[in-house]
Amino acid sequence: MTHLSEYTDEYEAPFGFPGPNADVRALVAWWRGRPSEPCPVGLLHQAADSFLRLDAPLLAYDVATEGLQQHAGDFILRRWQALALARSGSPRRAQAILRELAREQPDDEETLGLLARTYKDFALSAATPVERQDALRRAFEVYHDGYRKRRLNYWLGINSASIAVLRGDLLTAVRLAESVFLTCRDIAAQQTAASKPDYWLSSTLGEAELIRGHVEAAAQWYRQAALLAHGHRGSIATMRRNATLLLSPASCLPLTDEQRAAIQAAFPRPQVVLFAGHMIDLPDRRRSRLPGDLAPRVQRRIRGALDRFGGHLIGYSSAACGSDIMFLEAVLAAGGEAHVVLPYDREDFARDSVDFGGTHWRERFEEVLAHATEVVIASPRQKLSLGGASYGYANNVLTGLAMAHAARVDGSLHTLAVWDGKIGDGPGGTASIVARWSEAHLEPPVIIDASDLLAPDRIPTPPDTDASDTSQLPPNHGMEVRAIMFLDVVRFSQLAEEQMPVFVDHFLRTLGELASLEPPQGPLAKESRGDGVYFAFENVGAAGRFALQVNDILKNTDWGKIGLPEDFSVRISLHAGPVYGYTCPFLGRTTYTGNHVNLAARIEQSTPVGHVYASQQFAALTREAGVTYFDCDYAGPVVLAKNYGTFPLYHVGWRRQHPVL
Repeated sequence: MTHLSEYTDEYEAPFGFPGPNADVRALVAWWRGRPSEPCPVGLLHQAADSFLRLDAPLLAYDVATEGLQQHAGDFILRRWQALALARSGSPRRAQAILRELAREQPDDEETLGLLARTYKDFALSAATPVERQDALRRAFEVYHDGYRKRRLNYWLGINSASIAVLRGDLLTAVRLAESVFLTCRDIAAQQTAASKPDYWLSSTLGEAELIRGHVEAAAQWYRQAALLAHGHRGSIATMRRNATLLLSPASCLPLTDEQRAAIQAAFPRPQVVLFAGHMIDLPDRRRSRLPGDLAPRVQRRIRGALDRFGGHLIGYSSAACGSDIMFLEAVLAAGGEAHVVLPYDREDFARDSVDFGGTHWRERFEEVLAHATEVVIASPRQKLSLGGASYGYANNVLTGLAMAHAARVDGSLHTLAVWDGKIGDGPGGTASIVARWSEAHLEPPVIIDASDLLAPDRIPTPPDTDASDTSQLPPNHGMEVRAIMFLDVVRFSQLAEEQMPVFVDHFLRTLGELASLEPPQGPLAKESRGDGVYFAFENVGAAGRFALQVNDILKNTDWGKIGLPEDFSVRISLHAGPVYGYTCPFLGRTTYTGNHVNLAARIEQSTPVGHVYASQQFAALTREAGVTYFDCDYAGPVVLAKNYGTFPLYHVGWRRQHPVL
């Protein structure tokens, strides 16, 4: 919990800031269209804080990172940056920042609290019971030390009590919870008299009562906290996660199933809805599926389905003319967040998949994208002529992003489709998406069948295929989704001639031995051009594992001892997308080319040294494929070389990698 000075409206007029209570759409619109001149540091503090309270840690990280370019070294921006990383699943990187802040200001209790939180995160993903207990011990020591120094820091005290519960020390937990409860009860009385209730205080009282065994009172405090924090989804998610830990099998609290259910019911869970659906019928379509005049009735059914999900809606969809746009409109109308994934560049996509419906559909398309929280282009600079591979790839990216979002906010993930139940007109369509959801073990979708609304004379008859639509998705023309890895040796041109044999014998040969595995674990294609090495893999799991193995070799080798510079290092990038495979006429072996290969190369040129970084698409496909042996942690946006634009990158690391102080 990080505190700022009381908000003033001094930034609203000159900088257009919508205020701390604006919804995420208004804040995103402001951030995208903010003035070009540098922002005051106080405004950046407020913007990052607002995004965090709205459970948008990735955007908060972007604000803090850009702010530090304008206000280098600012303590609060760095702390926000660390909190954003911790909330988005990057405790390793968060801890590195927090340890530096703690050295600068050893008595800053909020920094200490966040540092302890990272140890708690490590405990939750520890590989062994010993590692888990060690991380919990460290978390308890940091929390408890801060609370001992100043008892009014009740958030440190309640976290100490919760960690004691997870360590199995109920006696210490109850003692600390009673101390925190007395402090918070007095503060709450003062706040009530001043009509300034604090949802964090109510949540702390709920946690203290739960540890003390007063479950009914705990549920009441939790409900009050959730009510006071209405709209601050990031804060509610944090409260819910903390309470869930106390209800977990790792907790030593003696609770019944009914008591656990009462606490869980106090917090509404976000509802992440992954959507797919038919476009409206093309003018020359022979078999009616979703004629334009049925669109209003279909949209009402979409709204009805979303109403049944309840809670705060977070929608993921493409934005083609018809069902996609109607779904996004329904999500936005319900006050939810819209996340859009387009298969390729916006204008090309609109011309291919929106404009045939008329100007009103194009206007609706522009409107939903303008109000979307996020618009992801799966294949920048790649057009429809590449065929169904682009659509299938975009659908997998869409699914992976929705799965990652649901996991991050502890939300329920639902699937919803407007689908006639038939095979479809080509690859990448609604039928393909629904089938892929089943393969990814997602819950069965809620199906809205527009054909139920057709008049009898418009109900389609066999055959179920429609030749007029197959032209929409031409063959893949050799395009296949592959994972791409680029490796570049830093300062290669500075190596002396006598070091070249050492480089070949000790680095390239080691790399070659590792790459000798047969696919799918080994690479499908491998090339070396001096200081650069390129690999293509069948899937993201094999590519990520290989990249981390290479990075481990680099970190664990004493290069100076064998004749290379002591700081010998490389840059490693990962990406995945539809690429063109062919047999090289010069080498006689398979290789790959295309825009996604170029994009992977641009990423490599922009990544920090000594780590593995991946694109957003690679991270999404990793989640969609269910890879469990490494994590992709958000690292922030980077500007790629050769005018490729700005892209979010993810740090790739082995799962359960536990740092040691």
